[in-house]
Amino acid sequence: MNKKVESKNIYEIAREWDKICEKREQTINQGKDISLKYVTVPCIIKQINDEKPKSVLDVGCGTGFLTNEISKKCDYCCGIDASAESIKIAEEKYKKMY
Repeated sequence: MNKKVESKNIYEIAREWDKICEKREQTINQGKDISLKYVTVPCIIKQINDEKPKSVLDVGCGTGFLTNEISKKCDYCCGIDASAESIKIAEEKYKKMY
């Protein structure tokens, strides 16, 4: 039952996310990502509220939803992602907010 796990480099992963980021953004916008909305975000926001960091780095920020939520709780939040297309969506969506 041992399956060989395929190893991918960062460029391959970025290309995969570039292809699916628009669909991912739609899923988030439509509230269909239940684990993000009811588990991931509340858990991370609770941790931020408890720790009260001045700045946060969101590694693998995707299209920026979580980065935006975190930015409401600290002085500075920066999101980075290997997917250039995801970053484009995040910049477009959240550029007017700050």
